[in-house]
Parts: sequence; structure tokens; C-alpha cells
Amino acid sequence: MNQDTMRLQITTILLLCLVSGVVYGIEHAARPERDSNGSALARLGHVFPRSTIEGTLSLDGQMTIGNLPFSAQTSGDTISVTVQGPFGMMAGVMYATADTFVVVNYLSREVLVGHPDAKSVASVSPIPLTLTDIRAFMRGSLPGDLNRFQRGAPRSDTKVLFVSRDSSTTEYALVDTMASILTQYQRKDRQGATLLNLVLGDIRAVASVNVAYAVDVDLNDKTQAVRFRYDAVAPSITTAAIAMPEAPSSFTRRVYDR
Repeated sequence: MNQDTMRLQITTILLLCLVSGVVYGIEHAARPERDSNGSALARLGHVFPRSTIEGTLSLDGQMTIGNLPFSAQTSGDTISVTVQGPFGMMAGVMYATADTFVVVNYLSREVLVGHPDAKSVASVSPIPLTLTDIRAFMRGSLPGDLNRFQRGAPRSDTKVLFVSRDSSTTEYALVDTMASILTQYQRKDRQGATLLNLVLGDIRAVASVNVAYAVDVDLNDKTQAVRFRYDAVAPSITTAAIAMPEAPSSFTRRVYDR
């Protein structure tokens, strides 16, 4: 991989971390409005008030990169992600709250600032989904009004299938009711093409909370894939505020307003 490609990919990956929330640490992500199907959907995606995460991120498809290490801190609605580049050097930092984000790419000497819900942020991310959708999926919950889902055909295992249909898409959510965790989510168009397939696996108990250490996202009939692998997830006892990164004044500045 040449240096110019790595510079571009670091910015894209940091934006990906921004829209995904990386893991269960974004408290302000939209919570389900109602749940007439019982508590199986409503109790998905419980989070730690503060946490630390270490892992790797891989992309396959139009953009490809393998096993890029990252570390993250979360506290309420604040998250900070550091991505390492070649030879263990710090390549970039992403910081976000409910209404502000900062991305500093030290390789390309640029800083991106703006609002996390800016439509232009999603347009430069490799995942063509809304910010609310992605944050919910990455923390193991479902976005929006849960009343759109109906229970599907009964299964012989501990999982329950929920289905939602509208004029353009069909959604499928598979929930392990014993573990209280979302294990798979699919979204298909009217022709049956799979727009999104999300699989959460390698379930581990962390402080009595079930956490998926493997998150696989396949998009547009598997033309683009994103793989998160967590090496360590833990609740944090620190009370110190997460600091916003500072970028040198010489860096190029790009603004993403709502």
C-alpha cells in the first residue's frame, strides 16, 4: 500500500468509526420508541456508562485494508478513537459527542470538524447507511419504532425472528432471547437483493453484559464488507473527561455542518 492510499484510508476509517460509534459506548444513540412485541427487542443494546475498547478493523471490497489496530474510550455520549498506522505510529484520532466531532489525520495533515449528523459525513463513509442506523447496529440494538416489527415463524432454538416490511424494503432481525442479544440483521430491497447483512458473533460476558466481539457488515450483495474484531472490552472506572484532540494550525481544515 503506498503512502497516498494509506492517508486517504485513514480519514475514511476515522469517519467510519465516527458513524458507527465503534461499539456499545454511544449513550445518545436513538433508543427504541415502543415495543408492542414484548421486551425481547427493547432490552437489546444495553451499554456501559464508560468503557475502553481495543481491536482491529478490516475493509473488503471497493476499499480494502486488513487488521488496522484501534483503541477507543467512551464516556456517556463522548467517544475517542485512536487508529495506528504502519510501524505502530499514531495515524489519526477521532473525537465525537452528541453534537460535535473532530477527526485529525496526522498522515495527510488534515482536520475534519462538524456535526455527527451532517449528511455529507455519511456520503464519504464506506457504509451508505444513516448515522442513527449504524450506531444502533454497532451497539447491538435496533433503531426507530420497534412496532414496525412482527414476530416471524417459530423456531426450534432460543432465537426469535422479527420481520418488518414497507413499500421499499424488508427487514429481518434475529434475536437470541436467552442471551438478550441481536445476532443477525438483514435489509433487502423489493427485488430480494440484500442491501445489508449484519452478523454479531463471538459473544462474551463482560461485567454481566453480553458483548459481541465480532461484528461483520456486508453491503450491497457483499460488494463491500466491514469487519470489527474486539480484543478487549471493559467498563472503565475513570472519572476524567475525554480530551478533545488538538490539531496543528498548519493542517488543512474541512467543515461538515448539518
